[in-house]
Amino acid sequence: MVSLGLRALVLAAAVWVLVRCWSSVEEQHRATVVYRNAPVCAAGQASGDPSHPCVEQSAARIVDKSSYQTCNGDGNNGVSCVNQYVVTVRYARGTGAVPAKSPMYQSVHEGDAVTVRLWGDAVVRMEAHGRTETYDSPAELSLLRELCLACIALGVAMVVLVPRLLPPFLMGAAPLLAVPVVGITNGLLVGSLALWQWILFVAMGVAGLVVLIVLFGED
Repeated sequence: MVSLGLRALVLAAAVWVLVRCWSSVEEQHRATVVYRNAPVCAAGQASGDPSHPCVEQSAARIVDKSSYQTCNGDGNNGVSCVNQYVVTVRYARGTGAVPAKSPMYQSVHEGDAVTVRLWGDAVVRMEAHGRTETYDSPAELSLLRELCLACIALGVAMVVLVPRLLPPFLMGAAPLLAVPVVGITNGLLVGSLALWQWILFVAMGVAGLVVLIVLFGED
């Protein structure tokens, strides 16, 4: 049995993480709203001026491209891999790495001229060969990370308070519930949740609740 003192310590740590994440989520949400409402910069104006936030448009050139795989095991000696693509562009005041999608990655080559939009030093949009891709701003990425961390801390706190939740969580209820919670919360905060995402998240949430209820009721 885990001692009461250790459980209290873990619970306190989880609550502290939740409080810190709440503050950070508020900050990143405000920054995301500023970015989403920012107009395209006027000629000669650069992104990054806090008094007049705007998205800078700039001519750029492809200087490098690379790909790699990220793989995860499924617990049954199976491995699932996903291809990741990175395109490096050089614009007037710097160089940036862009997490391109496969169609864009395949269509551009080193030396190609492209048009990018910048939020500070981050590339948030790229146009090339008739294709356009948008990318999350740093604030949007930080917001998602903080929501994920908060969800983990919440799960830990729930297990400390109700230890019988641990087996259902480990048997699949945790990811089935966490992904919808994070996805829906993030979508509501930034105002971008498509119908298919609602359907997917609701289906996962229902499946997670079924797993939780069934396994929680077992002796």
